[in-house]
Amino acid sequence: MTPRPGSLNEFCWMDLKARDVPGTVTFFSEMLGRHFAVDEEDWRQATKITVDGHRIGG
Repeated sequence: MTPRPGSLNEFCWMDLKARDVPGTVTFFSEMLGRHFAVDEEDWRQATKITVDGHRIGG
């Protein structure tokens, strides 16, 4: 598979299962500068990860 132009070093969607959600949020917030928030509209109340207003993971 050939990468599309401009696709190198882009972050893709990911899901991370964690037992210590608050600790995981703190770690990734500090290390990567990502924003984490519970999606109140999601029936699972999943924590979503955003960068510059774009959802990139959960």
